[in-house]
Amino acid sequence: MGKYAKQVWISAPPEDVVEAIDTPDTWRIIVPSMQDAEEIELDDGGFRLAFTYKLAGIRTDRAIETSGSGPAADGSGTQHVFDLSGSVTGSYTFDVSEQGVGTRVKFDTQYNFSNRVLDRVTRRFLNQYVTRQFDSLLMNLKDYLEMEKDGIEPESITD
Repeated sequence: MGKYAKQVWISAPPEDVVEAIDTPDTWRIIVPSMQDAEEIELDDGGFRLAFTYKLAGIRTDRAIETSGSGPAADGSGTQHVFDLSGSVTGSYTFDVSEQGVGTRVKFDTQYNFSNRVLDRVTRRFLNQYVTRQFDSLLMNLKDYLEMEKDGIEPESITD
């Protein structure tokens, strides 16, 4: 099982960060290599985003689904959890809390690759590749929110 944890400070209020994380259109902008995303609304008000993902040149099917939200683990904000399914399984957890005049986002994920993907690419390479993808996801989230705050159209971000 792979693990990744990092935190980033975003110059935007926590409610804007939470709104971005809880909006499927944001994911289409911030997730590197996401293609052909289809949103499915869930009965509980959440969403499932099914998409094709280009992982080290291999096209795979994946999905991200809201799993719930509640108090952050350290009690300082809110926690938002997303389940992963498809060729990569696991979860994303965002702990969002006010930090000065902005927001601290702690991003923690645990993931597993399917044997089909592991058969084609080495585990070490995949873990390094995925780490770069997670770094990009966090920086894209930061850029998305800070550009929006400055009146720049975030939709202008392209791969």
